[in-house]
Amino acid sequence: MPLYQHFKAIAYKESKEILAAKDSACSLAAGLATNVVVHPVFLIKTRLQLQRGQAGYRGILHAVTTIAGEEGLQGFYRGFVPSLMLSSHGAILLVAYDRFKNKFDSVLLASGSAKVFATVATYPLQVIRSVMQQRPTGGTFEYSNIFRTGQLLWQRNGVTAFYRGILPQMMRTVPQSMAFFSIYEYALTALRFLGTKS
Repeated sequence: MPLYQHFKAIAYKESKEILAAKDSACSLAAGLATNVVVHPVFLIKTRLQLQRGQAGYRGILHAVTTIAGEEGLQGFYRGFVPSLMLSSHGAILLVAYDRFKNKFDSVLLASGSAKVFATVATYPLQVIRSVMQQRPTGGTFEYSNIFRTGQLLWQRNGVTAFYRGILPQMMRTVPQSMAFFSIYEYALTALRFLGTKS
């Protein structure tokens, strides 16, 4: 959020006219800058979660030095393109929430439905990213880019390959989203109420 605000300050320096295109560009720039910094952290987390047996990483520091030694800098950025594309999840969530809010009187129902919709729409990118972030073993790494990874997943398991693990993901994130939007709507109502009192 601070990066987004910073980029908006730069974008609106000359003209104060609010434009959706400027806001979108600022949001994407903030997402890109954030991803450059945090992607290696999530790659290490994913690898630590996926490792099996004795040949795994002994900890975070060992993972960092091993990845740097075996794969170089590019090793820390495996799955970076799908990660960038996942920046769209927030935009889809907000638009979906707006639409569902018009259909349902309940904030909980609208926010839960929006989160389910956004997750179903973007979850395949999360799977592709996770697969690409695996530790390469031996010869060539077959999950070299987003298109090849998607192709291999499709060939091996069809559409179900792109939705493995979605239920636990939703069990964790749908309630979070419902709580977030409920608090947001409550705060907005409180601010409006306070505004009418003054």
